[in-house]
Amino acid sequence: MLVSIATALIGIVIIAMAIFDLLWTAFVEGAGPISLRIMILMGRLQKNLRTWFPSRRLIPWSGLSVILASLATWTGMLWIGWVFIFSSVPGAVVAGTNHHPVDLWQRIYFVGSTIFTLGIGDLLPHGHLFEILTDFCSASGFFVFGAALAYLVPVVSAATQKRAVAVYIWSLGHNPSDIIYRAWNGCDSADLANHFDALIPQLLTLGEMHLTYPVLHFFHSPKRAASAGANIAMLDEALSIIEFGIDSTCGVQAMRIHSVREAINQYVVTLAPVLRYVPSSGVPPVPSLDVLRLGGLPAKSQADYDKVISRQMERRQLLQRMIRMEGWTWEYIHPSSLCIAADPQRRIVTTNSSVESPVVAG
Repeated sequence: MLVSIATALIGIVIIAMAIFDLLWTAFVEGAGPISLRIMILMGRLQKNLRTWFPSRRLIPWSGLSVILASLATWTGMLWIGWVFIFSSVPGAVVAGTNHHPVDLWQRIYFVGSTIFTLGIGDLLPHGHLFEILTDFCSASGFFVFGAALAYLVPVVSAATQKRAVAVYIWSLGHNPSDIIYRAWNGCDSADLANHFDALIPQLLTLGEMHLTYPVLHFFHSPKRAASAGANIAMLDEALSIIEFGIDSTCGVQAMRIHSVREAINQYVVTLAPVLRYVPSSGVPPVPSLDVLRLGGLPAKSQADYDKVISRQMERRQLLQRMIRMEGWTWEYIHPSSLCIAADPQRRIVTTNSSVESPVVAG
């Protein structure tokens, strides 16, 4: 009797853990304790895969693989839990033909068919208690798959919005200096203020989406233009140059700069549980202001800028981790070789062609 009770309790605990984690992940801010560990393990696995197979073709599958792993875990726990319950009494499940008790493998089959297909009648629950429990088993299967579907639909929508924010930032410029130079009208870069006003609510919304749907951390684009982490880091570096590297802050009000920075802060904070598992590659190098100075912008001395940026070390390391999580390196944010483009458009471009041919960071 004690063994039967203990077996049933183990099954109840496993089922409760699965449903609790699903409800937390799908309807409460942040990932459930089980889902969070799945995300961390999948993140490490994906990093190793990118090291072994250095191709960006695997990047688009990152988010989907985490969702499938979570769904498989919830389903597996549900399945195992009900097997424990239906194994608590030897005669809980019987054959439909002769009503003889079935073995463990047949109970596993019975639970699976009940969760996925409501059963086909070849195996039957024995006794009123287990007939009612069979109904609960079937209902739990419908609940898990329904809740998972309700979770998946907004995640896909959020992933689309994440790419849209990334492309918006990319349209402003392809590196921090380029963002400032494109907006320069000969006196200031005040036109950036309108874009900052538009980006602030988008960044805040994106941060809240990451908080509500943590699996969004793993939805990455193989295209540099649609990489949210890389482009948000690029925007933050542009803000640093505007605030600390250009005289009179380029005509952009300090309040707007601080508002954009705070929106980026909120976004990075939501990624913190995952970023701490991304290996650091040291302190990012301080960018040179020479290319802006050559473009006619009132850049401050490099020594003064270096001194201020050195106090941003911790923040820039977090941004670098965010970039590496998406499979990029700091070179894609601040290319080592920049020049003024020799065309009618005001652009600062890289002279290093390798930057345009992504290689996945290890």
